[in-house]
Amino acid sequence: PLITISRQLGSGGRGVANTLGARLRWPVYDRELIDEMVRRSHASRELVLDVDEKVTSRALLWMGAIVTQELFDHDDYRSLLLQILASLADKGSAIILGHGANFAPRHHPRLDVRVIAPLESRVERLVRCEGMTRSQAILAIRQSDQRRRNFTRRVYQGDWDDASNYDLVINTGKLATAEAAGLVEDALEDLLRVAASQQTDLG
Repeated sequence: PLITISRQLGSGGRGVANTLGARLRWPVYDRELIDEMVRRSHASRELVLDVDEKVTSRALLWMGAIVTQELFDHDDYRSLLLQILASLADKGSAIILGHGANFAPRHHPRLDVRVIAPLESRVERLVRCEGMTRSQAILAIRQSDQRRRNFTRRVYQGDWDDASNYDLVINTGKLATAEAAGLVEDALEDLLRVAASQQTDLG
């Protein structure tokens, strides 16, 4: 199976992913997905990041292609991510952090997790862990949330904030990282139990 983790900035989602990876001995993929997209597409890293981080509109990507003679748009990003997820699932279990992986069609058992937290908790975490001022943290959170909403809408035509797009939503406002990771492990056990039962029924 795969575990995808979508997280709000400052929610501690990366810590949950890394803790899970250590407990399960599963690899955690994040920036590595971008590296693989660059390798497979032969597009420049800047072009891939224009879709992934800058969430550049399709019109601007196409206008840029007129100048650079190189096009990499939302469809290319989505298609490559689906290929990479299939390859990872064929190799074994893995944890995918971000990149809208939960919106990919399910061809293998998968648990889609979203990690959220109240605004104040997110601000406190950024101030404590990133050395930001309170005003910097609030601005970073607002910009990140909007960027991720735009990314999900443009690449997947999905709603980043819709809880129905996830199997498990965890609020870390009052949970430690280890406790949140434990909830994901419990849900994973249920997923595997159901998958095994379905295979038995088919057999």
